[in-house]
Amino acid sequence: NTFAGHGIGAAAAFLSLALFGALHVPSAMIGGQVTASRIAASALAVALTIGGQIPARAGHAPATATTLLITLGAARP
Repeated sequence: NTFAGHGIGAAAAFLSLALFGALHVPSAMIGGQVTASRIAASALAVALTIGGQIPARAGHAPATATTLLITLGAARP
């Protein structure tokens, strides 16, 4: 569950960042502000993470934290 959950979370994060054009937006940790595109990407990524873990039977709650770390720019790709 750990590996699959975090994999689903990371994939959801990068997909969401790409969909909202936020892959190259400055990190919220550096700029001091969270952009609307990063907020929208974060919301979608969390939903995709939870929604992806259920059918995969890979529930792992800390994976959502990984998802947010990626979408908010705290973890570099």
